[in-house]
Amino acid sequence: MDIDILLFLQGIREAMPGWLVFALAEFSDIVVNPAVYVVLAGVYWCRDKRLGSLLSLNIIAGVGINQLLKNTFCVYRPWVRDPRVVPAAEAVGEATGYSFPSGHTVQGTAQFGTLAGWFDGEDRPLKPRRGLRVFFGTLPFLIGFSRNLLGVHTPQDVLAGLAIGLLTIWLGRRLLVWLDARERNDLVFAGACCAISAAMLAYISLKSYPVDLAADGSLLVDPRLMMNDCYSAAGTLAGFSLGFAWERHRVRFAQKAPTPALARFRFLGGGSGMMLLFLGARPALYAALGPHFGRFAAYGLLFIFAIAIWPAVFTAYERKAASLY
Repeated sequence: MDIDILLFLQGIREAMPGWLVFALAEFSDIVVNPAVYVVLAGVYWCRDKRLGSLLSLNIIAGVGINQLLKNTFCVYRPWVRDPRVVPAAEAVGEATGYSFPSGHTVQGTAQFGTLAGWFDGEDRPLKPRRGLRVFFGTLPFLIGFSRNLLGVHTPQDVLAGLAIGLLTIWLGRRLLVWLDARERNDLVFAGACCAISAAMLAYISLKSYPVDLAADGSLLVDPRLMMNDCYSAAGTLAGFSLGFAWERHRVRFAQKAPTPALARFRFLGGGSGMMLLFLGARPALYAALGPHFGRFAAYGLLFIFAIAIWPAVFTAYERKAASLY
């Protein structure tokens, strides 16, 4: 039935103007753009520390669960399963590897679903709160539907992605409450996340993968490339948890910058640092440690920098600036 639904939607897509198909592909790709991490860090540094932590936690958990399930079930893309399915060319570039669950839907739900749930506090005006909740709450469903309409995921891929995203939102809020309950809970959290990362890497490195070949003799999906994504996810989880514990025990930066100028310094300086790490340190680590452990180290370092190292830098600067006046 899932293929029949895709064929029906394919007929609709083929009747749509090309610019609209392109816009749909760009819209769904927003959630996997690397710039998202800079925006998340900006929320954490400058706007709302708790919201930034919750967004990062939910997205990282969602991506980790998604990658584990992808590499466990090894479900091929719809057009591999049925040649009648012709995906939109604009979306194929981001639709690599296995199909189930939909990673775009997981990340979209974790990001926008978290924001929709955040605007339910009594301290926010009622009218903007309702509008924002509806806006952000609708986006995950639109992203999921766009992946079906573009022909790169089946409905079951999208439904599983929505379920994973909602699960991480539910767990993330409760985890933050638990972390705040006792001072040492964040150390337990960091240890548990590092253990989970190690177990994840052991599992995806030792398990067997299908080796079906395409007509040209190449692998339909190269397991080594799929393992790369798991190493990235494991490094992100370890880096975030270690940075989170470090910040809470040693840095403890202020919720908001003292002045607008210092807020700009936090965002522009930290964003530049993250981009330098992403564009400069990441290739060097890949070359030195190989594609697997290079990704683990690069993404771990990126999140330690965002969560703890940069906050330590701007906190020291702000304290020194305050002492001069």
